[in-house]
This record gives sequence, C-alpha cells and structure tokens, in this order.
Amino acid sequence: MSEPRKTLKPRGADGNRPSPAARDAGLEKLRQLNRWLVAGAVGLTIVLSAVVAQASSSGHSSAAAAQTSAPTSAAAASSGGAGASSASAIQPAVAPSAVVTSAS
Repeated sequence: MSEPRKTLKPRGADGNRPSPAARDAGLEKLRQLNRWLVAGAVGLTIVLSAVVAQASSSGHSSAAAAQTSAPTSAAAASSGGAGASSASAIQPAVAPSAVVTSAS
C-alpha cells in the first residue's frame, strides 16, 4: 500500500506556526484587498447603472416619437392616403355617448 498523503501547513521561520506579527500582516493585506474589491464593485455598479439608464432613456424617446406620429399616420390611413396600411387603427363602429341620469 501507499503512504498516506501529508498536508502542507504554513510554517514560520523556525518550523512552527507563523508568528502573530505575520498573521496580523496577512490579515491587514486581506482587509486592504477587501476594501479595494468593495470600492471596485460599487464603482462598477455605478457605471453600469449609468449605461443602462442612458440606454433606456434613448429607447423611451423613440417610443414617444412613435406615439406622436401614430395619429398622423392613422389620419392618412383613414383618408386613403399613400401611407395607408392594413395595420391602421380600427375606428369604433358607434361613437360613445354620454349617459344622462336624472336626479330626483
């Protein structure tokens, strides 16, 4: 049979556990790394949200332009103009009337 695997453990200069100073220095490096990672994540979030806001605002302006041009194209379709298409707005058969109720 083969020998059991030995695990490697970090050792200090004397072969024992790392010194408390080395541990503290390693923890400080991890703290600094975490600060930079959090700052980078926040900055990236801000940049991406600005990009999405810019992209969505440009989409709304084209939709608003399409809505304002819709009545013009519907009027052209109802008058039988050259821009008439089968996808024009359907006019109601009967115009809505006001309901009059008498107060007694």
